[in-house]
Amino acid sequence: IYTLGEWAKITGKVFPNWEVTDTMPEADKVYYGLDFGWTDQTALIEVRQIDNNLFFKEHIYNSEYQTSELISYLKANVFTKKLAADHSAPRQIAELRQAGIRVKEAKIVPDYIMNGINLNRQNNILIESGSLNLIKEFKNYKWKKYKDWEVIPNTPIDKFNHLCDAARYAVSTYGKKRKFSIV
Repeated sequence: IYTLGEWAKITGKVFPNWEVTDTMPEADKVYYGLDFGWTDQTALIEVRQIDNNLFFKEHIYNSEYQTSELISYLKANVFTKKLAADHSAPRQIAELRQAGIRVKEAKIVPDYIMNGINLNRQNNILIESGSLNLIKEFKNYKWKKYKDWEVIPNTPIDKFNHLCDAARYAVSTYGKKRKFSIV
C-alpha cells in the first residue's frame, strides 16, 4: 500500500461512523455517563440526544482523580442532571450519593457491553470538537483480533474505552430504548 501510493482502509473499529461538530445544540434529553478509574482515567461524558442523534462532550478525563474533586465538579456542573455510573464501583457510587449527587448504576442486561455498543451504533454520533480524548478513543477503540488479524466477533479490546464506556453507561440507562441486535 505504501509503495503503490494507495489508501489503506482501517478495519476493526468499534465505532466506524461518527462526526466531529463545533456545536452542542440545546436538547430536551441531556444526561451524563461516568466511568471510574484510578490508574486508568476517570471519565465523564455529557450526552445530548435529539431523535437519533447523540451529541457527546467530554468533561473529565483524568487518572488519579480524587473522589472529593469529582464530587465538587459534579455539584458545580451536573448536580440536577441524570447521571449513570459504572455499576462495578458501588463504593464510589455510595460516596457520590452520600454527597447528595443523584446517580444511578448503569443498567446491566445480558451481554451489556455489546448491547450498549450496539445501542450507540444505532444512532448518529456527533462529538464536540473540543473533546480531544474522546476523539482519540473513537479513532482507536477496536475489536480484538486473532493472530491472523481476523476480527474476533463482539469482543472489543480493553483500551481507548473509558469515555466510550461512560457513553455506553449513559445511553443504555437513559437513551431512547431500541431492540438490541449484535452487529
